[in-house]
Amino acid sequence: MTRLAASVLLIDEHGRILLVHEDYGKRRWGLPGGRHEPGETVEETAVREAKEETNLDVNLGELIGEYQVVSAVGEAILDVSVFAASIVGGDMRPQDGEIDDIGWFDPGKLPHPMTTVAPPAIADAVRGALGVHRRVVSAH
Repeated sequence: MTRLAASVLLIDEHGRILLVHEDYGKRRWGLPGGRHEPGETVEETAVREAKEETNLDVNLGELIGEYQVVSAVGEAILDVSVFAASIVGGDMRPQDGEIDDIGWFDPGKLPHPMTTVAPPAIADAVRGALGVHRRVVSAH
């Protein structure tokens, strides 16, 4: 069974995207988000993970897309739902020990390395796409 995950895409008044930096593994930049827990909806996962990683309270907007991460041989690894979101409270700071930095980035000047889902989700959001279904090959 493919694992589920959810992320939020936050854009500030200058058109910049909020990204978090992993303090583990490949130490990549990506959208705030994480793995689904039993008993919660993907929407609840997105809100919970945003709070855990950034200490921000968010309201979800439209579903930007569902991204199926596949291995190089085409095996499904992870299904990630990415939601547009807005900040409604909190004090932005890394929260959970898994994130060591948070920053706002111009979509044309994104940091590297990045998670597999972040670049296509950001591109879809910037072009105004909603409800996208896309397969993306894992960088692993």
